[in-house]
Amino acid sequence: MFMKRFLLTTILSATVFWGFAQTEKTYTDDLVVTINDQSTEPQKAEIQVEFLDNNKCNLSLQNFCLGSGDEIIPVGNIVLNDIELTAGEGYQTFDVEQTIMITPGTLPGATEDSWIGPMLGEVPIKMTGKVNDERLYCEIDIDMMATLQQIIKVTFGSDIAASVSGVSVATGKVDVYSVSGVLVRKQVEAASALNGLQRGIYIVGGRKVIKR
Repeated sequence: MFMKRFLLTTILSATVFWGFAQTEKTYTDDLVVTINDQSTEPQKAEIQVEFLDNNKCNLSLQNFCLGSGDEIIPVGNIVLNDIELTAGEGYQTFDVEQTIMITPGTLPGATEDSWIGPMLGEVPIKMTGKVNDERLYCEIDIDMMATLQQIIKVTFGSDIAASVSGVSVATGKVDVYSVSGVLVRKQVEAASALNGLQRGIYIVGGRKVIKR
């Protein structure tokens, strides 16, 4: 009887421990895709992060597609496992390179053959980012040079530690210009105006902003 109680207590304790050690969180933010220096408009997307007990995490971007509206090219599910997390000031950082198989997604109306990711074979993925309880920011480079002669850059969220110049960022819809006066984006939300753009100085809604 004692042995049964001991085993039951041990199993329950292990269940409680793993329940706290492994937590899963879904982050919703703007996602921008950049191909050949051309960026899409920000679109809402979700990324699931499973935090493991060994200071690592698994990250999943489900049903990733290229394009928008009627011109959507379904790519598939991008999943990276055992990502090492490093403690930062108010967040954790990660920098990982893995070669993965992109699996078919589950969008309504899309058949398994609709997804191009599985047809590409092993795909090198490079990802860097930052995460805390409230926000996730990451940049994902999908190396498709061997098949499509392209590197697809995906930016999710805005840099947690990003800083701007001494003026406050504009709100609402804004135009974004380079410092040389070239229109980069037209009438986008100010909060995500710089998502997917390279580091540098931009004019956002008539105000100078530094993306670091």
